[in-house]
Amino acid sequence: MKLAFVFLACGCLGPRVSDELAASGDIVPAGTAIPAIDSDSQDAATLAANDHVAGVVPLLSAFAGGTQAHAWDFGPAPTFATPMFVVVTRASDGTLTPTGHPPIVGALAGEPTYSPFCSMYALVVTDTYHGELITSATAIEEAVRDGLVEAPVAQPLAYDRPQVASDVTLDVGVGPPIVPSAAFYYEHKTVPYFDFGEMSIGEHVDVPIALRYVLARDGQEPLSEPVRGVDMDHDGDAVDSNDVFDGAASPLRRTVNVAVVTSLASIDTSNNETIADVEDAAQLFDPQPTAVVIAVDATDELRNYPQQRTAGGQ
Repeated sequence: MKLAFVFLACGCLGPRVSDELAASGDIVPAGTAIPAIDSDSQDAATLAANDHVAGVVPLLSAFAGGTQAHAWDFGPAPTFATPMFVVVTRASDGTLTPTGHPPIVGALAGEPTYSPFCSMYALVVTDTYHGELITSATAIEEAVRDGLVEAPVAQPLAYDRPQVASDVTLDVGVGPPIVPSAAFYYEHKTVPYFDFGEMSIGEHVDVPIALRYVLARDGQEPLSEPVRGVDMDHDGDAVDSNDVFDGAASPLRRTVNVAVVTSLASIDTSNNETIADVEDAAQLFDPQPTAVVIAVDATDELRNYPQQRTAGGQ
């Protein structure tokens, strides 16, 4: 499927370097096998220690807009997006189409410039490009210098694509957990990632912040099985909650603790993860706190909470 991209700006990754600079070795012929991140024990350990997930990432239940919602918690996340370079062709009408070349990133989870949120830059191929693999961010400038691609151009597109260690899988609610179906090129290695789709992004690659309300009856523990480690609705798992997502579409969510009246019915009283008194943010704030709210604590915690878009999938 073609994606129509809009050219916004044009610029190189940095100052133009001398043609005498030695080749990086990170541009290789089409079909060349690129080693996995696990081939480098140090990089693999860095990724595993900083992807904020392990084993099977559970599918969590919450509420949004008056109905049950499902999401995954991929841990703390920054408010910026990191560059992601995509190799594309340009049609005569200006339409850009991805070639199928894996996207290229310059940061690994655990590095200061890493973010699971990726701001897209297009690398338009030239007539001299013949399927070469550009396997590192360093090699992009080399590819531009050698005339294989044009200089990167920022696009008004961003994606939630958290990097994960090779043994991480994703619970999608139906059937066995799924494995990452795609990988980045990073420093001439492949890094698995889950693709949670397109997301909004602000100027200067700022990521909008949505809200996640964590409810607790006044003086009691949160109405959340993952937090308490208790099967509150007696359905045999501990992945359900009365968390409420506001209407913002961003996967980056601030944790807001909300103390509610003790009489509030929830998943523990209905014994049903889909039924609670509060299932919509408007029942808490309209726009001021409603009668069910006792106290509010907006924390500094920001987490990547991609919501499931398709039942049984991502």
